[in-house]
Amino acid sequence: GNVVTANDIREHAGEGAHASREIVYWAINDACPPAPGCAFPQSPPSPAQSGVAFAEVWQFAQSPQRKDVAGRCTNYSRDGNCYPPATNPAQGLHVDLNTATSPDPSHARTH
Repeated sequence: GNVVTANDIREHAGEGAHASREIVYWAINDACPPAPGCAFPQSPPSPAQSGVAFAEVWQFAQSPQRKDVAGRCTNYSRDGNCYPPATNPAQGLHVDLNTATSPDPSHARTH
C-alpha cells in the first residue's frame, strides 16, 4: 500500500511515544480533485480537505504544474504555471497556493 508521510510521521514522532512534540502538518496535494488547482477562491478550502484531516496548512497548487500529479487541473496558465489574478505572465510572477487554519500555523511569533 501507499504510505502517507504525514500519517507516518504522526504515528512515529507526533502524538504517540513522543507526545510532548508539537508538530504542525503541512500537506502538499495538488491533484484535482481535491485541490482546486490554480484558483483564488474568496473562501479557500480547509487544509483538512487535502486528504490529511489533521493538516494545518495545505499547498494545493504548485508552479510549475506537476503534470503527473495535477494533470486534471485545467486552470493553470498555458505555460504550466499559476499566476495571481490580473498579473501578466510575462512578468514571471508565478506562485504556489496554500491555505491554513490560522495566520501563523507554525506559531513562529510565539517562540
